[in-house]
Amino acid sequence: MTTDKSVLLGMSGGTDSFVTALLLKDRGYNVKGVTFKMWRDGDNSHITQAEDLAAGIGIEHKVIDISDHFDDTIVSPFIDQYLSGRTPNPCAYCNPLIKWDLMLSVANDMECRYVSTGHYIRIKEFNGLRYIYKGVDPVKDQSYFLWRLNQEVLNRAITPLGDYTKEEVRGIARERGYSEVAGKKESMGICFLQGRNYRDYIEARVTDFANRAVKGDVVDESGDIIGEHNGIVNYTVGQKRDVNCFDGRSRYVKKIDSENNIIVAAGKQDLNCMEFVVDDLYAANREELSEFNAFTTMVRGLGLNPEGDSFVTLMGDDRANVRLTNPAWAMAPGQPVAFYDGERLVGGGVAV
Repeated sequence: MTTDKSVLLGMSGGTDSFVTALLLKDRGYNVKGVTFKMWRDGDNSHITQAEDLAAGIGIEHKVIDISDHFDDTIVSPFIDQYLSGRTPNPCAYCNPLIKWDLMLSVANDMECRYVSTGHYIRIKEFNGLRYIYKGVDPVKDQSYFLWRLNQEVLNRAITPLGDYTKEEVRGIARERGYSEVAGKKESMGICFLQGRNYRDYIEARVTDFANRAVKGDVVDESGDIIGEHNGIVNYTVGQKRDVNCFDGRSRYVKKIDSENNIIVAAGKQDLNCMEFVVDDLYAANREELSEFNAFTTMVRGLGLNPEGDSFVTLMGDDRANVRLTNPAWAMAPGQPVAFYDGERLVGGGVAV
């Protein structure tokens, strides 16, 4: 029978999820841990680390191999999108479709009322609904990737680290006698790449990569050929490196036409964008996404986000037009877009 104080914690073997376990135990929760084996190859030492940490504080722990599901749901679409000239962010898909969704399923199997992670976010009620709010540590806030989380998840989610800074979290580990855990290096970037360049990873995965990475024309916005590229898989919108133009002028990738194997290049200021469209739109309260309400729009996790207000106009069930009062730079198809009302995450979508 599920108890009101039972919680399933996703454990990565790192500092954040371990300190989350300590904080939950302090609050009287019956904590159980789960670690997902997400990738088929590479270093999976984090699984052993999570097992050891769970055993060290006396909590039940389970390891579940989801590598096939992860590859089909996250990795393969990531590769396909890059090959088609888009710039996907797999974290925006992994969190709702893998981590939290599967956590709920496992929590039900293990008779846990709640689910928890080491994300630096806060969850609060607003107008009868549950919303994600930014974590108090602006450097560690992870709300940008979580706009897809629905009410079923948020009604059962507990995220203690949203009220702490990273240094405070490390301090808790040290104070409890876990200095080695406190000093663990943070994992950065896309997890399944494991430090590899995404181009090298895609080349290793795609059997006909040589046929998919052929050279082609670089054109200006008028369609005139001004250079040659080295295969569109090697480029993203906003890139300057390897944009080789005959006239020697400095240009950036503005658009990638995968169907015709063409890159459109322009000057830096020409990549400023005042209006764009998102699809795959989600919001807890769609009526709130109105052109009469002003939001802050985040198009990147940290830095280079447009300042000032933005206005959202619905264009159907899953699309919206976003109008900015100050420009966003180098908007790329496939890029996650999140909308905020102050600290509150209202919803989001994916740039078209």
